[in-house]
Amino acid sequence: MPGFDDKLTRELERAARPAAPDVVRTLEDVTRRRAHRAVVRRVQAVTVVVAILAGTAGAFALLDDRFEDRQPVTTETIAPPYHQMSSWRLQFRPVVATKTTGLNVTCLPEQCTEDDLDPAANVALEGRDGQVQQLGPAFADASDVSNAEAIELATGEWAVGIQLDLDATAALEAVTEEALVAPVPRNQIAVVLDGMVVSTPAVQEPIGSGSLQVSGLGAEGSALLAAELSRGMPPATSPETPSPEGQDIGLAFRMCEVERLGDLDLLGDGSLATAYVGRRVTGTGCVGPDGDLSILAVDLESDGTADTWVPLPRCVMCRPFGAMDLDGDGADELFVLLQASSTPEYGVYRVGSGGEIVPVPVVDPGYGEWGFPKGEPFTIWAGGDEGTSYAIACEADPGSPSLVLTQTLIPVDAPADATGQRHTFVVIVDADGARFLDAVHLEFPVGSASTLPLPNEGGCPLPLAARG
Repeated sequence: MPGFDDKLTRELERAARPAAPDVVRTLEDVTRRRAHRAVVRRVQAVTVVVAILAGTAGAFALLDDRFEDRQPVTTETIAPPYHQMSSWRLQFRPVVATKTTGLNVTCLPEQCTEDDLDPAANVALEGRDGQVQQLGPAFADASDVSNAEAIELATGEWAVGIQLDLDATAALEAVTEEALVAPVPRNQIAVVLDGMVVSTPAVQEPIGSGSLQVSGLGAEGSALLAAELSRGMPPATSPETPSPEGQDIGLAFRMCEVERLGDLDLLGDGSLATAYVGRRVTGTGCVGPDGDLSILAVDLESDGTADTWVPLPRCVMCRPFGAMDLDGDGADELFVLLQASSTPEYGVYRVGSGGEIVPVPVVDPGYGEWGFPKGEPFTIWAGGDEGTSYAIACEADPGSPSLVLTQTLIPVDAPADATGQRHTFVVIVDADGARFLDAVHLEFPVGSASTLPLPNEGGCPLPLAARG
């Protein structure tokens, strides 16, 4: 029985006539080398993995995370006449049931015909493990492939990257939405190649990108399959000029991954401002924290044009969090969530006399040894992890509250008679910055930690307080 790759080679040779002599010799060399090797001789040796590529912002779910850092294979173009892979030879079908060997099958692998693999009919086909898969009607096949190319994966393996057309993409999304909530094995999608079920990956979330990958054919087999899928496709046309990446908020650059918070009184005159936190777009795309291009921008009049911006340090899933008047001057200070984690970190910002946004600094005396160095931006923490917990409370006048910051340090897996520490700081924010009025340091047996009182956490206008 001829192998799948041999069939591809012969069909490419037929498709290539009259072809450039170099291409013909290349195909003959491929056939000759395969005569000396047992690998990739039969489709039974193929492993197919379906992966979701990054199709929309924030939707990035891979069935196998090995498909990063892909590089396209450089292949020669074979001259007309063109030949496109028959639609029935590559199909994608939902799994209905899985049964054991010995049951009646619609057809045997590599012996199936177009009639056997009617896309509108249910079929029973063997998998590589010998089990019979009961499959529903095909929702996509080779005729729905709008682009295919052989790519090298970061692991050194080769795969065929497939992009479905719009109709098949919509069908794939609908099928995966239904499979996501279905029991095993109806939560699986089958990839059928020449009548064999070569993969049945489980759906982890709806696939809206229409991008798939087929791996396990090796470099030569991947190039041949990609070439056969690509034949008959219309030539690529020059696309329209794409829209610029990111969002324009009136700065000299565009922003991406923007989080917005409006209705802020940052000037104290009743006008409503809007704060934006996001990443700066450069020539290489949306730059992350390592590029130090995460920023905070403020639109003081909410007219859609930002008036000022500052860079944000240690920005991890950061966003504008809220605002409250800490110094009693009528203008709110802006709290920005700098790090979203089990110990969230907040930075405090205000609008300066010139309309610029500035971080509130720590003023004399500060407590550098406890994370509040003099002259540095004032940041506070809540929650906790690995033996350290933080709590935030507000006291006195809610219109100009003092902040009570508590840090509790308990050694991990410490015995009950070990010693823990608690540090409590009373802080006010005035025109100069965050001023530490008092600090209380306490040592206590670890076993008594649960009986130590904390300041009332309900006094802050913002829900900053959290306990790990």
